[in-house]
Amino acid sequence: MTGALDSDEWSVGRPVTVEQEAVAQFAEAVGEQSGDDWLASSRSTELLVPATFPVTLVWSVQNLALQSVYQGPGLGLHGEHAFAYHRPVRVGMTLQPRARVVAVVPKMAGTVVVCRSELLDDAGPVCTQLFTLFQVNESLHPMGEPARLDGDPGNPGDVADRPSLGELTESVAGDQSYRYAAASGDGYRIHTDEVFATGQGLDGIILHGMCTLAFAARAVVALAAGGDPARLAFLGARFSTPVRPGHTLTTTVSGSSAGGFTTTADDVPVLTRGRWAVQG
Repeated sequence: MTGALDSDEWSVGRPVTVEQEAVAQFAEAVGEQSGDDWLASSRSTELLVPATFPVTLVWSVQNLALQSVYQGPGLGLHGEHAFAYHRPVRVGMTLQPRARVVAVVPKMAGTVVVCRSELLDDAGPVCTQLFTLFQVNESLHPMGEPARLDGDPGNPGDVADRPSLGELTESVAGDQSYRYAAASGDGYRIHTDEVFATGQGLDGIILHGMCTLAFAARAVVALAAGGDPARLAFLGARFSTPVRPGHTLTTTVSGSSAGGFTTTADDVPVLTRGRWAVQG
C-alpha cells in the first residue's frame, strides 16, 4: 500500500476491498437499479461504483477522527459533503482509508467540525472527501481553518445564470432511509427511529444527507457527464433542509465542464451550493 502514514495526525483504518455485493446493495438503496440487475451487468463490464459509494469506505475511520474532538451524545447534523475523484473507484480495488479533523469552528448555535478523509492505493489518492458536521448546542475548542478540496470549482452561482442541462425528478421511497442505513453502515437513529428522531427535535425520521446527494449525483452524471461516472471529477453540496420519506426530489443541473446544481423536495431547496466538475 501507500507509504508510511503519520498516525499521530491521521486516524488510519484497515485496508478495505470494494466488494461487488456491497456495491450492489448500495446501488439498490440509492435507487440506481436492483441489486440483481447490477450484479448481472457487472459480469460483462468493469463496473464503477455509484458516485457517493466511497463514503461507505471511510465511515469507521472518519468516526475515529471525529471522536478526537468530540465524544458526547449530542445531535450532530451533516452540513456539507464534497468528493474529489482523482481516479475512478472500481470493484475489486483495495484501498487504504485515513481521516483527520482539519477545522473546528464555534458558531452561535453549536460548532462546525470539518473532517478530511482519503482513500489511497499504491499509486496515491483515489478519492478525497470533506465531511462537515454541525454539532448542535456544543461549544468546542477552535482549531484549524476550513479549506476546499483541489478541483472544487467554487461557488457555482445561481443555477439560473448558467446554461441549463436539464433536470431529473425522482421519489423517495417510504423505506429509503432504512435501506440506505443497511447498505451504507450509517446507522444514526435519526434516520430509522421515529421516537428518537422526534426526541431530537425533528419532525420524524429524515433521509440521510448522503442518500439525497446520491439522487443528485445520478442527475449530474446523466446530464453533465453523458451517463459516464468515470468522467466525474468533483461533486459537492450543502444539506440545507432535511428530506422526509415520500418527498419528491428534483435536481436541476447547469454548466458545461463544471457547474452547479440544486435539489428541491416538493419545491423546498434541500441541497444548495451544489457544484460539480467533469473531465474529458
